[in-house]
Amino acid sequence: MSTRRGVTCALLFALGVVPVARAHDARPGVLALEALGDGSYLVRWTEPVDARRPEGSVRPVFPSTCVQDGPRLRCEAPLVDVAFEGLEDARVFVRLRERDGSLREAWVDAEAPRAHLEPTAFFGWVWSGVEHVLFGFDHVAFVLGLLLVVGFAAPRRLLLTITAFTLAHSVTLALASLQWLQLPSAPVEATIAASIVLVAREAGSRERSWTRELPWLVAACFGLVHGLGFAGALADVGLPEDGWAAALFGFNVGVELGQLLVVAAAGLVALAASRLPAAPREHGLTLARYALGTLGAFWCVERVVGMFG
Repeated sequence: MSTRRGVTCALLFALGVVPVARAHDARPGVLALEALGDGSYLVRWTEPVDARRPEGSVRPVFPSTCVQDGPRLRCEAPLVDVAFEGLEDARVFVRLRERDGSLREAWVDAEAPRAHLEPTAFFGWVWSGVEHVLFGFDHVAFVLGLLLVVGFAAPRRLLLTITAFTLAHSVTLALASLQWLQLPSAPVEATIAASIVLVAREAGSRERSWTRELPWLVAACFGLVHGLGFAGALADVGLPEDGWAAALFGFNVGVELGQLLVVAAAGLVALAASRLPAAPREHGLTLARYALGTLGAFWCVERVVGMFG
């Protein structure tokens, strides 16, 4: 495939994908409730963020014994559950802080639109991490770029690279989530986009470079930055003051599971492609490299412009 044809195909692909593949455009909603006494609650509602749905399509529905007046909710009986309308593909995290400081939490979705508030919600945090990876298209793009650089022919080298990326982003995810490391989100997001451009370029290069010779080192360096991006997503929900360790651990486990799903899916595609003749297989790899590079460049420009907009 010629360079001109590859660029054309990649641009067409990006024009079709970019409008729906905005990075971090699928975030859960958050309903935070704080008991004030005498059956009153302070309500803070943040709607799910998703480019595929209109604003205002999701809303909480409180029991008939409750009356809401602005940010205040007054109930005749203790609040033990909350229903939601318009969830469809969205998810919502519900947290109720009692007057004694204890927390009751729940995750809801279209299949279970009523939140039954329980003391813990560990598996909800796990699923939130999985969801963030699968809908955080920039993280998926970077992992795919690493796979294009390393390939599946050297399993040990691939395992070392993915492990280095995992350990690195786990460190910064924990540090940033606990507010021990603070960096502005805009340059972090721009750097994540630039990392996609780098691995896409290196995947098609035949020259010696650190990325090709030491992919695990490059994966670890950029993994530190991607961990800050994961922490930004976790901050949208917020770590509970009580049980933060379990929540952080669950979210990180979910991130790793989501990443493994991406690697497994890419491995199945690579296995199927290995049965094709050499020419179409190489054409497909070229298109994939150009597509990733185009998406990364678009995100990079978009985020850098946003920093000064």
